[in-house]
Amino acid sequence: MAAKVDVILLDNIRWIGNKWQIISVSVPYAKNVLIAKWQAKIADNQTINKVKQEADKKEKDHEKRVQEIENIAKELAANSLTIQRQATAMNHLYDKIDAKDIANEITLKFKAKIAKEYIILNWKIENLWEYEVTFEYENIKKKFKIIVERK
Repeated sequence: MAAKVDVILLDNIRWIGNKWQIISVSVPYAKNVLIAKWQAKIADNQTINKVKQEADKKEKDHEKRVQEIENIAKELAANSLTIQRQATAMNHLYDKIDAKDIANEITLKFKAKIAKEYIILNWKIENLWEYEVTFEYENIKKKFKIIVERK
C-alpha cells in the first residue's frame, strides 16, 4: 500500500474535491500530478493557517456583501425604481425591459454591482406602467415597484 500525504487543493478538481479542501492522496499522485500541475500544495501548518485566513476573509467579505444587498433590497421595497424609456403614442416601449436592464438601473442608482439573477421577472416589460418585481438573493426576498416612464 502506497504512503499517503495530505494536500490542500488550489482548484476545484472533478472527482477529487473542491478548492481549499484538505484531502489524503498517494505520494506519487500528489507529487507527479497535483503539485506538478499547481493544483495542490502539501498541507503543512503554515499553508493550513493561510487557507484558514483566506476563508475567514472570504466569509467576512460575503457577510459584508449580504448586508449591502439587504440594504439595497430594503431601499427598493420602501421606494419605487423609476426607469425612463422611449415609447410610442400608445405607451408601447420601443425596446423591452428585462431583468438585465433592471439590474443595470439598480447598479447605477446604488453604485453596487447587482446581477440580473437577483431580479425575478417572468416577462419582459413592454409598456409604460407600474410593475411589481421580486428581488431575491440567498435568503433575502423583497418585492418592489418599477415605474416605467416616457423619456
